[in-house]
Amino acid sequence: MRWLDRGKKLRVNRPLLIKKSVLLAVMYTSQSLPLGFTWVALPIIMRRNGYDLQSIGMLALLYLPWAGKFIYASVLDRYYFSSMGKRRSWILPLQGLASVLLFLLAICPNTAGGMLPALVLIFTLNLVVATCDIAVAGYAADMLEPEDMHLGGMIQTFFALLGTMLGGGVLFMAYDLLGWQNSFLLLGILALALSLPVLFHTERDLLAKARQKTQTLRHKPSLFNFATRPETKWFLFFMFWMAIVSMGGSQLFPPMMNDLGLSPAQIGSIMFWWAHPAGLAGSFIGGPLMRYLGVRNLVRAASAAAIILCWQIALVAKGHSIDQSLAAVLLMGQHLMQGIIMTCMHTLMIRLSAGPQAATNHGFLCGFNHVVMLTQAPLEGWIGNMFGYAGLYATLSFVLLFSLFAADWTLKARLRSLS
Repeated sequence: MRWLDRGKKLRVNRPLLIKKSVLLAVMYTSQSLPLGFTWVALPIIMRRNGYDLQSIGMLALLYLPWAGKFIYASVLDRYYFSSMGKRRSWILPLQGLASVLLFLLAICPNTAGGMLPALVLIFTLNLVVATCDIAVAGYAADMLEPEDMHLGGMIQTFFALLGTMLGGGVLFMAYDLLGWQNSFLLLGILALALSLPVLFHTERDLLAKARQKTQTLRHKPSLFNFATRPETKWFLFFMFWMAIVSMGGSQLFPPMMNDLGLSPAQIGSIMFWWAHPAGLAGSFIGGPLMRYLGVRNLVRAASAAAIILCWQIALVAKGHSIDQSLAAVLLMGQHLMQGIIMTCMHTLMIRLSAGPQAATNHGFLCGFNHVVMLTQAPLEGWIGNMFGYAGLYATLSFVLLFSLFAADWTLKARLRSLS
């Protein structure tokens, strides 16, 4: 992966690395907690209210801000308050704004035909959290040594999944008991609590040595220069296929389980006790597997697993019910595979983004990744509406087979240093 190693980072001592790792962990958990709840709960709530699969698939548009981060990511590299720190200038106010939006969501209606205000607020919440993610990713790329980049990828994946586990698992299990209002009130309180470490953290202390020896903070970001690099272009092509492999059909699987007879409490229990722990395990083993197997072999294995899972889900969808244990096995496999791929991809993205315009670079890569997912989800909803769940997942299995060959060819022919 020599082509990903751009420049040298200043060495820091291990206690400082631990301090930065804890901060990153808290920030990624804070971001994913409310989004985990809305990603899992909202499709099922809308399905209960009578919305069809195509409408549910269009929920992906609520996450459009994640795809557009590259448009304004350079602003976060250029403008900040020196007294607060380059990244903290953005992270702290945005975390506070996210909490306010969650409190506002608590008073919004969630009945059929009256969800528009809630959907607008969730879109705004995604805009705020996506912007905060730019600053957090820039912070990770700024502070981590090249040899510690795998740690950044693992932290991002693990604690993003942990937040999703708490929001989409624990809180969703209690949704029938708490209801809409209390669920979002609790999310707002948790988001405020998780912002406290950032409030009491002084970024300048961590960056003092870097400021003294480099002029990176005065660098003028250039998205064009980064996007036109040959390695960036081929990496985007590779990311396209891996986004399909990792996320194919994931948004519509919870509504499918609900349609086949599982209650929200049962789905939440499966997510918490089985699916999310499998994702956390995948995030832990993704880095070692990438180093031991190589990226190419890891991609082959992950793509093959995704094909098998999609085909099995298609077979299950032909029936009129789903066993809770089978649903747990399928979700475990899906999340394990996603955790492995996400750790691998986040590690490579942080490495490729590293430099004086880390936030700009990472925002561009993440934006492209989300464009693929936002295009994919509505299309999957349309296919599911036309041909049912079985037709959707059967179609996906063939698309994933093509993705396997396309990604493998890209690594072999254009990105040999990765494999």
